[in-house]
Order: sequence, then structure tokens, then C-alpha cells
Amino acid sequence: MKVRSHTRFTLWAVSQKKCHPLKKRKSQQNVPIIQGMQNMEIAEKVRSPEEPLFGLVKQWRQVCVTAMASVFACIVFSIPSAEAVDSLKTCACLLKECRLELAKCISNPSCAANVACLQTCNDRPDETECQIKCGDLFENSVVDEFNECAVSRKKCVPQKSDIGEFPVPDPSTLVKSFSIGDFSGKWYITSGLNPTFDAFDCQLHEFHVESGKLVGNLTWRIGTLDGGFFTRSAVQRFVQDPLQPGVLYNHDNEYLHYQDDWYILSSKFENKPDDYVFVYYRGRNDAWDGYGGAVIYTRSAVLPDTIVPELERAAKSVGATSQSSSKRTTRVDPSLPSWRGWRRRLRKARRR
Repeated sequence: MKVRSHTRFTLWAVSQKKCHPLKKRKSQQNVPIIQGMQNMEIAEKVRSPEEPLFGLVKQWRQVCVTAMASVFACIVFSIPSAEAVDSLKTCACLLKECRLELAKCISNPSCAANVACLQTCNDRPDETECQIKCGDLFENSVVDEFNECAVSRKKCVPQKSDIGEFPVPDPSTLVKSFSIGDFSGKWYITSGLNPTFDAFDCQLHEFHVESGKLVGNLTWRIGTLDGGFFTRSAVQRFVQDPLQPGVLYNHDNEYLHYQDDWYILSSKFENKPDDYVFVYYRGRNDAWDGYGGAVIYTRSAVLPDTIVPELERAAKSVGATSQSSSKRTTRVDPSLPSWRGWRRRLRKARRR
């Protein structure tokens, strides 16, 4: 599970066996556009696979930065048709309030690649997932600076509303006791629910307790189509709910003011290879209210067969609760899915 800077219930089994050395990128800014963006269907715009991204940016610089900013602002941040009325307001706000940040973005190779990548996501059925993938591939400090202005500080980009896909689970589905000290040490995410946020290779997270908080040092890989990868990392801090031990809060974050709430559905701590923690989470940030997912932490790099029955019971419980809890949300997606797909894949994993 990565940090969400920006959702469908289908289990993605995360391959932790792909942690052997691959072709690691030394720097995102040196990635040829054909390699980093081929899956975004813009490879045909590049004359040669060997042409680096800075060559494209050099051509862009021949045009007035202000004019380019105007064009890209209106293309990249076009709002879905349901909110088309606000699109002009968004563009006007960006050009007025974030002109400097946008100009810096256009002149920065990685940020410019992110801009170009985002263009390919417009009107796609998986538009949100495509946008997040662009952010995964081309994230850097310049992108962060622009997002901070456009999304958080000036609020030019409207926040995506919570549609009830990930409701708060009923307290009865959570563990009755949970010691954050037992969560210390190294854990793998060996299965994840949300492909946008949870399914990455080599998600090795190391936790420890510091000043009464659970601190996680998170690492994961962003793969590229040519077999290479980027390694990402983040630090998260969780506070345990004093009344509900199975609830952990990660709030008070600076970037996009994101907040993640963890709900522990099931766990086992016996100092054995099949120890695990089953986490369901939901969160919000300045860009998106109501994202969520679920992950299974295990000591082993491969999901142990022995814990599958327990996971199935926990998934069934929260799946039923999600349906009944949906009435507490202000707006509920009528196609809110159950967790049957996850349970089916868990059973297949057990048979292998």
C-alpha cells in the first residue's frame, strides 16, 4: 500500500517474489519518454526510443511559457463532464494563482512528462487510475510543489467526493485487542484489494513504536514496461484509538493534508512465519475524499496457505457489513460490491 496523493473491489495478489534485482533507474529525469510512458499511448509522439525527455522539453521552451501554461492547464485539468461548469474556473484559477508553479513544472523534465502523461487520461474509463499511474511514474518535488498550490493552497482543482465505496466498518468486525508493539519489525504486503493503491512489487514495510505511535517505514516499487523499476519510500505515523484498539489513525500530514484510517479486521501474532495483520483502510486528502482498500501483511514474502480460512472469514464479515453500513453514507454507489471476488482468489491461492 502506497501513500495516496490523489477503486474497485477486486483482489490483486501482489507478487513479492519479484524482489530480485532488476534494471533500476538511476534518476527519473533520465528516463526516455518511450520507456516511461509507453503504456500511456503516447510513444508514437517520439521520433526515436532513444530520444530523452529533455529533448522534448527543449522544444517546448521555444514557445512562450505563459501560453504553454494556459494550454496545459486547460487540457490537463479538464473536469469530468458532470462538473464541466467548473472547468473554466479551474483554468482561470491555475493561471492566476499558480502561474509560477506551472511554469516551473513545464520546464522540469519529470513534471513536464507528468503533464503530457495526464493528457492521455482524459475521458478514459479508467481516468482516475490512469492519472495516479502518471503520478507514480513521474513524481518529484516540482510536481509536489505544483499540487500543493493547485490542490491544497489555492484549491483550484475540485476535490473528488466520497461516493460511499469504502464505508466505515462496524466496530463488531474489528479485533477486540491489538498491541501496536506486536506490529514491530518487517512485514510484506502479500495481497491487496485496490489495484490503484495496493498492488505493487516488493512492498516491504518496517514498523516500530516511538513515543506511543506506530511508525512505519514503507518501501515499494513502481514497475516500468521494459522491466525496470523505481523504488519509492515514505514514513507514516499512526495513533491508536483509545476506545477501539483495532483502529489506527494517520492524520496531521502536510502533503495534501492526507488522512488514513486503518481498521484491523483480523490478526495473529505467534512469532511464526504465518503471523499476519489484515488491514482495511479508508482516507481522504485535498484531492479525493473517500478512497480506500485493504491489504494483508505477513512475515513471509508469500501469502501462507494456513491463514487463508481466517482471511476468508474476516473478508466475508466486513463485506456484509459494508453493505449494511452503506446507509450511513450521504451518497451510496448502487453497485457497491461485496468481497466475493477476494474470497474466491484466496481459495485459489490455498489450492495452489
